[in-house]
Amino acid sequence: MQPTKKEKRRLSIASALLLGLLFALFLAASPASAQLDPGTRWILLTGKWTRDAADTPAWFDLSTWTLATKFEGPPPRIAFDPEPQPWVPVAGDFDGDGVDTVMMFDPATWKIVPAEGRPLEGSSDPEPQPWIPVAGDWDGRGIDTVRVFDVRDGALHRLEEGPIKVERYDPEPNPWRPLIGDFDGHGVDTLATWRDDEKIGASTVWAQVAGDWDGDGIDTFGAVHVPTGQLVSGTAGPQAPESISGKAYSGNGCWTFTSNYHQTVKVINIGGACMYIVIKTWEEWSCCAFTAYPGGPAACSMKTKFGQQVVTGAC
Repeated sequence: MQPTKKEKRRLSIASALLLGLLFALFLAASPASAQLDPGTRWILLTGKWTRDAADTPAWFDLSTWTLATKFEGPPPRIAFDPEPQPWVPVAGDFDGDGVDTVMMFDPATWKIVPAEGRPLEGSSDPEPQPWIPVAGDWDGRGIDTVRVFDVRDGALHRLEEGPIKVERYDPEPNPWRPLIGDFDGHGVDTLATWRDDEKIGASTVWAQVAGDWDGDGIDTFGAVHVPTGQLVSGTAGPQAPESISGKAYSGNGCWTFTSNYHQTVKVINIGGACMYIVIKTWEEWSCCAFTAYPGGPAACSMKTKFGQQVVTGAC
């Protein structure tokens, strides 16, 4: 498969990303706000930002229409309950050169324009709408085009079908959101949908994404930890809270332990079958005693760890 087939997991889609609600609740709450606060105006996107690279997360600034692929220190915070926006970003390889760029989508008119250049005026009072733009290589030509996902029924529409007018749209509190990717390596992108599992404690600090994280030509699912921007894909981590209750001593006055275990479950529907992405977060502590006396002072350091586990089952 050509390197142009692995770039479509944007949203975020977006939860974050997207997308967080990132890309869905879109326009009922489109995935970032254009407020002046630099911590709440960003949308999570994923894509291949340089030739021959693997897919990685990036952040798009709605106020300036600029894409940031790297940050010094923590990445910007993402608004999970933003106001509707007149323009929505969608990333893809629109010219077949193997590198993703960003197009801007107007949900009211279904117009798309390149994000390169100055931000354009849109509706001064955008109404919530069920439209989320997604990009994919739908026919295997190596070039992405934009289609429009309907949050209400999961249908994909071509741009030439719209704009479809909606008189009233009341967003679901926990909608299915789109993920696009080449999940079997055949060179054609297909649609999967995801949502938080309400029963197991969903968390808006995680944005579900899809991408070719290792460059093998096959897209798989991952998640972005929004506070740190860290991509989590394929690592298991602790299996259950009871597995982190003890301390492991090294024999030299040092010990390690884990705490604050938490897990979030994302449900992904692909082709009518469901998989459950269990995203785990825990703290890994390392301590060394200053003295030989039990219970004496010690120096400790902590790292936040992440893991992911995939479970298949009935929807």
